Amino acid sequence: LSASKGSAVNAYLASTQALILSLEKAAEAFGVKTEVLEKLAVVKSLKEGNINDKDLEKARKSSEEAQAIIKQKMSETTVPSVESKALMAESMIHLVDAIQKETELIGEVQSLSSQAQAAVSSASPMEMLKVKDIASTALTLVKAVPMDLKLFKDILSAYLMYAKANNIATPSNASNLLKGE
Repeated sequence: LSASKGSAVNAYLASTQALILSLEKAAEAFGVKTEVLEKLAVVKSLKEGNINDKDLEKARKSSEEAQAIIKQKMSETTVPSVESKALMAESMIHLVDAIQKETELIGEVQSLSSQAQAAVSSASPMEMLKVKDIASTALTLVKAVPMDLKLFKDILSAYLMYAKANNIATPSNASNLLKGE
């Protein structure tokens, strides 16, 4: 159970890292990297020990604020440079990676949650604290992943519209990731 928790947390942190890279590249494309990095400091501070509702909510809010800065610059930039286009293309690759990781994570966290709930009912008093910690992390991730996925897809949707309007190459599977929205 501990290994499953570690695996789910590491996968979550990997998807978050891909989001950070995406936002950094987009920020660089529009000359707002410093402002965006300030917002992303909270997201970058996430690690295995602080996967809880409060910290993940703060990180999501920071990501939204970072994206708002980028979105504002996108609306002001009607003719992106060649370099900006390349950075946006790279940003979308990282964002697609984040979405794929989060999508894979849904099943993993649901499984972890089920395992943890089953373990709670059969744990000895000595094991109970550890099992409850794992169950708490699983519950946090079960709630967080769908919200993160929605945010990631919203960002991708905005980037794809901008890319289409400005003739920027997009990852071949990017549009498919938004199907069913």
